[in-house]
Amino acid sequence: MTPLDIDIDKQIDPHALDTCWLEQANLVGTYGRAYAKAVQEAERADELVKGTRSRLILRVRKDPDGILGMKATDALVEAYYRDHPDYIAAKVTAIAAWGEARELEYALKALHDRRVALENLVTLLGRDYFAAPRSPRDLGHEWEQKAAHEKASEAIKQHTQRRRRQAP
Repeated sequence: MTPLDIDIDKQIDPHALDTCWLEQANLVGTYGRAYAKAVQEAERADELVKGTRSRLILRVRKDPDGILGMKATDALVEAYYRDHPDYIAAKVTAIAAWGEARELEYALKALHDRRVALENLVTLLGRDYFAAPRSPRDLGHEWEQKAAHEKASEAIKQHTQRRRRQAP
């Protein structure tokens, strides 16, 4: 599988809107699956944090004097497991996993925005927004040309009718 790069995948080629549309569903599917896996990994990491915490608390509760050197209060037990390297490592892993899941969630939102942009671009294209510029119409000039054409047509018509009347 190719690495995901949302900065590239969210790009729209305005000259190839059809291919952008064709790849849209595949991109959403790819990022959606990656997001689901990332959330699953983050939830596993959370369970690892909880398991590590539970094991450390049980260890202290079984032998508080040997580990803490004094009576195990809730505050001391919490301080023990929060400072323990195993708990810190599990917590760092969970934070990183949730960070990756949030990045993929952002990517899915970016692909949604891409879909909306594609819809709007296609609408604009359908309305000739991207058409070549046209010279503005001069209705006064066009009206004068039409009037001159009608006048010329009328003159030709009258000339033709006179010739027909004069012919023997």
